[in-house]
Amino acid sequence: MSTVNDVIISFGNDSKRYSRDFQTKDEFKKSWYAVLSRAHASVEAKVSCSCKGKGQKSLAVKYHSGGDTYFLARYPNTGSQHSPDCIFFTLDKDNSGLKCYTQGVVKDLKDGGYGIRLAVALASSDSESTSIVPADNRNTPGGVSQNSMSLLGLLQFLWDDSGLNRWYPKMAGKRNPGKVFNLISHSAEKIKVASHPLSMHLIVGAYPSTPQVMKNIKMTSDALKKKERLICLNVLSKYNPEKHSNTSKRLPVKFFSGVPIVLMNTDNWASLEKRFSSEIANWRSGGNVICIAIGEPGKFKGNDTYYLKTLQIALMNVDDNWIPADSSYELTMLNYLHKHERSFIKPLRYDASNNDVFPDFCLTDIGGTELFPIEVFGMDTASYLARKVIKESYYNERYGKDGWASWVAPAGPLPHLPDKASS
Repeated sequence: MSTVNDVIISFGNDSKRYSRDFQTKDEFKKSWYAVLSRAHASVEAKVSCSCKGKGQKSLAVKYHSGGDTYFLARYPNTGSQHSPDCIFFTLDKDNSGLKCYTQGVVKDLKDGGYGIRLAVALASSDSESTSIVPADNRNTPGGVSQNSMSLLGLLQFLWDDSGLNRWYPKMAGKRNPGKVFNLISHSAEKIKVASHPLSMHLIVGAYPSTPQVMKNIKMTSDALKKKERLICLNVLSKYNPEKHSNTSKRLPVKFFSGVPIVLMNTDNWASLEKRFSSEIANWRSGGNVICIAIGEPGKFKGNDTYYLKTLQIALMNVDDNWIPADSSYELTMLNYLHKHERSFIKPLRYDASNNDVFPDFCLTDIGGTELFPIEVFGMDTASYLARKVIKESYYNERYGKDGWASWVAPAGPLPHLPDKASS
């Protein structure tokens, strides 16, 4: 799992190293609070991570007034300075679809959170015309530069920030729906969309008779009174051909307790099938699909049931360990990596074009500071094969011929993986 490394805090020439135990164990909680409080108040204080990554790995001390807590955060655009197993590590923008956004779409806030410019507003008064599905930029020639983030991009940002696109073999059996929804909710607390805290608008799936149920109901009621929009994040329920036709008037979700009914119509289903054909096919074959919908809440007459008048929906494939996948071939690669008990990151596409080059997967267990990219090639059209040549040239130049691997799906052999570093 991600490692909490020692941190070094300096005041002028006076430096002290603080261990993982000192940072995390309850017996040192008050002392660690005092250390961070002093560092936060001092203009001389310098904090750095001791992981094996390259660069300064400077950290900032942030204060959360709501919980009267101090915490450490990496500086903007420094996540790739940390070693891949470090808790502060993130892929640089060149290795994910985040590269597609123009400046200001994702902003680092002073409190350690993020400001996001979302393509669909959270205020109902903003009555812009919205397609029921996000724009599909994947086949845009020459890449794209996005001035806002789509609903699909927001879903993947939440996954990325929650660490749900990272995997370590020791996580096996520890990711359950409750854990995942808690991680997503925690990430939402750090995000603002315009002036709106995302946590006040995001409803996640819940088990019956849990505190999240009442939280969902209250959030829906409050949004209805304020005439604000809600975002519902859930898992599509197991596909049933008798129930789940294109005439279904609701989006079937698995964890529905306290969640408003997401309304659908025939046109909505047709648009969803066209935009997310891989996800719909995976769902119908028994796979796991995450759904996210934004809309305006309402209440059915004569009962206490809430609904969501849907403005936009996005879908995302995940495997049994909640790792995202862009295709059935990537799901096969995920199974292969799990079978060999590898640690890895799945870079996310966000709203980028297929012409934007970044890996499908990156191994993080080979030691050192370099990642080991894995690319999945799955088409044979002329334009795709032309892009394949460009990608191969890019990886050979950046990582060397032996510094990355690929799989030509479906007929080619799955790649030989480099040895894991000894722990």
